Amino acid sequence: MQRTTGGTIIVPVVVHVLWNTNTQNISDVQILSQIDVLNEDFGGGQFGSESDTCCFQSSFGNAQIYFCMASQTPGGASSNGIERRQVSQASFNSGDAVIKDYAQGGLSGMGQEQIS
Repeated sequence: MQRTTGGTIIVPVVVHVLWNTNTQNISDVQILSQIDVLNEDFGGGQFGSESDTCCFQSSFGNAQIYFCMASQTPGGASSNGIERRQVSQASFNSGDAVIKDYAQGGLSGMGQEQIS
């Protein structure tokens, strides 16, 4: 994470895609589109539904946080910020530890190179 001279905090993001069937392996375009939406939200550009607008409009503003795809792994290798892994499991439960552990078939938060 770094702060620009204008005060904006830049947050590099890594997206993990665990997929069983080809339809679950979402495209880079879809991932990047959601990062754009996240930046609009944090930039104060998305106000949600009409019912949100009336109650919270005075709280809207630019949080000065910008999300971008990570360009390198924790070990310094080049990356596009998207890690994919095909899994044998068809679905996961909320909080399922398997999805967070490379050794169990998922992807670890620190990247697989951090796993000993």
